[in-house]
Amino acid sequence: MLPNPESENIRKKRVVARSCGTPEWQDIDHYFIQKGSTIDKFIDEGGRLVNSANLHALSLQTNELLNKLKGINPSHYPGLDQAVITIVLVLKSARTKAAVDPLPKHLAEVAFAAEYFLKVCDLIPDNTPKIGLADDNAVLKRVLARNQNELAKAVILYWF
Repeated sequence: MLPNPESENIRKKRVVARSCGTPEWQDIDHYFIQKGSTIDKFIDEGGRLVNSANLHALSLQTNELLNKLKGINPSHYPGLDQAVITIVLVLKSARTKAAVDPLPKHLAEVAFAAEYFLKVCDLIPDNTPKIGLADDNAVLKRVLARNQNELAKAVILYWF
């Protein structure tokens, strides 16, 4: 089937320079629906790209994660602060320090989420007013929901 030139023109108009070539969708779910994907597929694909070296490098960047969080108004992105803190605790855990390839799914997904949060230019660039961290919030919260049992164990073990 040939692409519709009219829809191609509409798509090009939605791309702006400051968005790093990413369409400025108002809703992160809409972005995934348009791509014929889901946030779960996005996390699956991202998690497969992570290895133990990436995970260990991210475990050294927990201060960067927390510093980025300091500049965010929690009322704009409910739950993002708790998600980032949970990710930081997992990255500091003994399980993360002992992890080797192939990584357990929960650690690969945590690393993907942390790396995604640190990116400024992602699906919705972080500097986009009012919605810039909506995608980051969705990814982090979904990773926590998908792996809550394993992550709870990692966080509890961190404190003991």
